[in-house]
Amino acid sequence: MDDERLSLTRSLEIDVHTGFGNPARNGTLSGSALVEALAGISTQPQGSLERALSGVSREAVDAEASALLAWVDATFDNWFAQYPIDSEIQNSLQAMRPLAAAFACEEKRFFTPGAHALHRLLDTLHAGFTGWSGDLGKTARPALEAVDEAIQRCLQDFPSEPAVDHTLHLLEQKIGAHREQLERLDEGLVEREQLAAGGTLTRRIIGQTLAQILGEHEVPSTLAALIGGDWFEAASDVIQNTGVGSELWQRYVSVTTSLVDPFIDPSARDSRADPASVAPNQLPGEIKAILQQVGFSDDRAQSASSTAEYLLLRQTSGQDTGPRESVTLDGQPASVWRAITAEQLSEKGIEPGEWYHIQQPEGFRRLRLAGTLAENTYLIFMDFTGASALRLSTDELMTMLHSGEAQKLDAHQTFSRALVESVEKHTAVRAQKAAEQAATEKSLAEEAAQQAAQRARERDEAARRLSDAETRSVEMSQTLAPTEAQAGNQTTSAEQPFDRKTVLQLRIPIGTWLGFHDREPPIMAKVAVRDLENDSYIFSNRDGIKLRELTVPQLVTLIERDMVDILEHRTSFKQTLATTAGAERLGQLQ
Repeated sequence: MDDERLSLTRSLEIDVHTGFGNPARNGTLSGSALVEALAGISTQPQGSLERALSGVSREAVDAEASALLAWVDATFDNWFAQYPIDSEIQNSLQAMRPLAAAFACEEKRFFTPGAHALHRLLDTLHAGFTGWSGDLGKTARPALEAVDEAIQRCLQDFPSEPAVDHTLHLLEQKIGAHREQLERLDEGLVEREQLAAGGTLTRRIIGQTLAQILGEHEVPSTLAALIGGDWFEAASDVIQNTGVGSELWQRYVSVTTSLVDPFIDPSARDSRADPASVAPNQLPGEIKAILQQVGFSDDRAQSASSTAEYLLLRQTSGQDTGPRESVTLDGQPASVWRAITAEQLSEKGIEPGEWYHIQQPEGFRRLRLAGTLAENTYLIFMDFTGASALRLSTDELMTMLHSGEAQKLDAHQTFSRALVESVEKHTAVRAQKAAEQAATEKSLAEEAAQQAAQRARERDEAARRLSDAETRSVEMSQTLAPTEAQAGNQTTSAEQPFDRKTVLQLRIPIGTWLGFHDREPPIMAKVAVRDLENDSYIFSNRDGIKLRELTVPQLVTLIERDMVDILEHRTSFKQTLATTAGAERLGQLQ
């Protein structure tokens, strides 16, 4: 959550009761009785307040108090997860859960992040001990004892905001004194690291100085080779012998600027803060003198001087000076050597005084950025005790931050922000579950509608097949039955085609025994249940045990295939229905 979203004026009370409320709860523990019970419990990592309360009270917490306890639990869990701190400090802070819950139950101001003394105390504790680590040894143990002392002072008069406020005042003094002590050590640490850097730092200073003079410009290849070779090496000797504050170093920089200027864009050199100050006709002699002064042989010094003189004469007379290229300094392009400004460092989120969690061969360490070297090229870190711990280049730290090997530790109003974040996260989870439930219900409704439509289609198809069967049966009966002229004195058959309505209704009385020939061996079953909802018949044996269930379309299909018998008559189901007697029989059954 962004700092801008942390409202110190808006109460979270409604959001808490809405997001964490459980109306189904019917407990009775609340008010002063709940606060008294909270005073007698202690919570363990990953443990909830309600679970701890169950060990000291037989009463269950009521719905309103349950929401508050769940919010406090979620806040502490989110606080430790989003703003990691050493496990020993975290275990000590667990003791503050019951106190936070008691304030939430008794004081409305607790719902406004940052407005309550306990919010500010926990914010301060986290900020002051973000860099503490249990592996720092005995010198760091007094800091942990100070945390435990502050917590116990807050719990003595449970719950008392004035006691918390007084503890906060004492704690701020101790943390402020420790911060000032580390800041006083910064300058000395940076100076020691500068001496220890030696040649590495010297080459960095030279590279940055030359890169600033050259900019993005290309110069004749011959000049690029001179600057990146003997001239770069001479600069290292100048600094090692006389330092960056010497007159010789300033003279070296002035000569370099005057040597490069004739070969670059006039607009670039006109805007330079330190314009060239050595006349072109004096440059060869100055170059030779500087090289000889730092120990170059006369031949090497004369060669470099002659090269510069040749290029300057051709450039002044408008003649071609050959192909151009970027200057390579100590094996790297000049662009790599450019200095990093404090503004650029801040834009990267890197500022002195901030704490980082950095992976080292021995494991992760909590380190504070004490300062920088070589125009912010190198970063110097110290631990919680003020001891020198690590030197990294800015590029190395950025790479580690990107890969997860390093993490900037956020220590600004962390608990107050966790109060808001826990509500936002819980509300988002509930909204997601509600959306998923709605989507599930919609899917089930659509599936039910599809199934109903499928059953309707199956019923229509069954009715069509019955109608077709009836038509075929009537046609067969008419073809086989003798006419009056052919029959003469023959007696008319009593068995006539069955009635259409009888077939389409397909009403089979409960208890009717049927024989099924669609499987081996055939089975005998009676109609036990007519399931109107699923439009099916359930068949059982003599003991009432279900043997099979068939939908009406499935039963009609078996009838069409002559695979079902009415066992009382041992005749084909279709033949029975195709006769007048069968129709009467079916009518009786209906």
